[in-house]
Amino acid sequence: MQQESIGRKRQNESQGRPKCCCRKKKEIETLLANYREEIEARQLRVLLIDECHLMWGDLNGYVWGTSDEEIAVPVVNEREKQTYYGAVDYVGGELLLKAYDK
Repeated sequence: MQQESIGRKRQNESQGRPKCCCRKKKEIETLLANYREEIEARQLRVLLIDECHLMWGDLNGYVWGTSDEEIAVPVVNEREKQTYYGAVDYVGGELLLKAYDK
């Protein structure tokens, strides 16, 4: 029994995913499947949320958008750090973006 557990752990590690991430992914898939009708009828909204920190001196960053379009995000305080919070609507694809002021 212990040998099987070790083998599964090594398999997950070799795929670059810790065991807990696989469980979380399955949990999310189950939730989306259970609420599929409500999500598609837009009675329930699912948002994919993330944050981004732009630091003074950074030339590159990550932003949401289609890969064939250039997206510019102005940095308000160039000498410090600017934090942005963003969310993408799972069904509609709408982007919500908000700069966080200290």
